[in-house]
Amino acid sequence: GAAARSIHSPSSGIMARTQQQQAATAAIVMMLAVQGLALAQAQQQQPTPGNANFVQTLFMDAGKTMVERQLHRALFVGHHMQRGGLMPNYTSSDLQAAQWDPILIPRSYIAINARANNAEPTAMPENVLLLRRPKQQRSRVRRDGCHVLFFHGNAVNVGMILDSLAAFERHLQCHIYAIEYGGYRQDDTHFSPSEELITGDALAAAKWLL
Repeated sequence: GAAARSIHSPSSGIMARTQQQQAATAAIVMMLAVQGLALAQAQQQQPTPGNANFVQTLFMDAGKTMVERQLHRALFVGHHMQRGGLMPNYTSSDLQAAQWDPILIPRSYIAINARANNAEPTAMPENVLLLRRPKQQRSRVRRDGCHVLFFHGNAVNVGMILDSLAAFERHLQCHIYAIEYGGYRQDDTHFSPSEELITGDALAAAKWLL
């Protein structure tokens, strides 16, 4: 279904991403400093039998959780901006208007590989969104045997890089494809992006291309 397009300008989007990255970095430094001070104070106090290790473990676990949360925000800025309504949205109509065909690639082979390796499959979207040119436009590329799979940065979505894709196509004269990461699409932000999830996106797209 169509979703309303955000009205943030490119400059305000860049500023918001920069501010969020700076805030995440500052939060990590602050959490580490607070954790270090708390541990130092706890160690200076007279420990009672059995509670010293508990206090240390408590602070370590709490600090680790906070740092991991802030690192996730710094690594996957676009996902958190999408959830917060700060990322420009796009629809299938927007992509088609820019002469890109959105297609959905199934992830079924990933679950098969996980079972073969006795691994516990992680919750992932059922498919991967991939962009390619319509058939009539693909015929204009001079290097027909050249195919490039493009991966965008962590603070944007695929709808924000259409001009870059067109520039790569024009200069390289290759077939250009791009994927959207799980957790970055406006209809799957309930999935949390991770190294495993994005690797799965890349493998699904590469398998489809091959």
